[in-house]
Amino acid sequence: MRQSEGGTPIGPNSSSPKNSTVMLSSYSTPLPGLEIVTEPEALYVHLLFGLKDPYLGILEANFASLIYSAFVELEHQWPQLVRDIETGDLNSELDISSEIRGKLQDLLKPDPARAAELKKEFGKGFSGIARRVWPHLNVVLTVDTGSFKMYGQKLKNTYLGGVPIYSPLYGATEGLLGVNLWPEKEERPYLLMPRSMFWEFIPIAQSDEDQPSTLFADQVEKGATYELVITNISGLFRYRFGDVVRVIDFHGECPVVEYLYRQGQLLNVRGEKVSEDVLQKALNSTCTEWKIPVGITRLESPNLHETGEEKNFPHYVIFLEPQKDATVLGSKSLMDLNLRKQSFVYDSFREKGSIDEAVVKFVAPGTFKKLKEYHLMNHDVSPNQWKTPRVLRREDAIRVLLDNLL
Repeated sequence: MRQSEGGTPIGPNSSSPKNSTVMLSSYSTPLPGLEIVTEPEALYVHLLFGLKDPYLGILEANFASLIYSAFVELEHQWPQLVRDIETGDLNSELDISSEIRGKLQDLLKPDPARAAELKKEFGKGFSGIARRVWPHLNVVLTVDTGSFKMYGQKLKNTYLGGVPIYSPLYGATEGLLGVNLWPEKEERPYLLMPRSMFWEFIPIAQSDEDQPSTLFADQVEKGATYELVITNISGLFRYRFGDVVRVIDFHGECPVVEYLYRQGQLLNVRGEKVSEDVLQKALNSTCTEWKIPVGITRLESPNLHETGEEKNFPHYVIFLEPQKDATVLGSKSLMDLNLRKQSFVYDSFREKGSIDEAVVKFVAPGTFKKLKEYHLMNHDVSPNQWKTPRVLRREDAIRVLLDNLL
């Protein structure tokens, strides 16, 4: 968080426990831990104080990818974390200020009994570890829609051991968009909030127009897909922020939607405009043959020309970071076949040879972590707001991936 020259606060729109003394007592991480500004150290402290508390009831983060990354880090760091809990001494290698270190150290007391419990459970492996180290864990609160669906599925298949995921809110920098009133549903329906902002809807077939006609909330149809337009109390007037949703139902007279993708995340080398939704469905189909990857991003092959890496006909390039124990990943053509099944338009361009087969490139373990670190160091972005770019177009970011190919 920082301030403009005129004194206006600038920073992420996400809430933090430290913003509210009432909320702070509900969280396992104490206030000094929330003042750490570097992500690896902050995550370590979150894990440390979370593990100290056997009565933890909720895991919460903006996005499912953040919770998944936390469990991956826990796999790597658990011996040191258990040692800290056993001795009551904070890891000396953490790069944090002496002031924050002192405050955290004052809150740590040796707890050999809890350390022994944790060591026993970690020794059994990490399948279902969440419920084993936190037997009172009720729910994981996080967004697992759109591009985060993959991480939600990975959490369910590995770490959570039956703990449900609830995605309660559909929100953005521009404000609250919707609320999920159906926590037990596997899909994520969001009731749009008419008192949060004023809605207009652009039929998706008209979304390429500069000034398309719009519909009001009482004019949309169930099953139809729309780009959202918002007018909010902060001064955005008829603002096209890019989200595309499908109306799946009505609650009273108010639309209930599912989030599909954001405009601008399209792959488009020949005018085919393949959306993130199509790409995600193709990936989900592919992952019935492959293990779900740790990370994924895509780009259009013309963007590789700048790097000197790609010279052939236009096509999609899909970067995947496989799980560390994945040995057989199957045919690289499988992704292209599933893309063709999901998109008639893409299939037609492939059929007539206007687009070459999609290329899958595997990157080394830890590459997507490096990509995140690169963005945090070189661009004005907050760790808890950062999302893996679904479509890469920056040469510097593409180079991070190319430098770490398997």
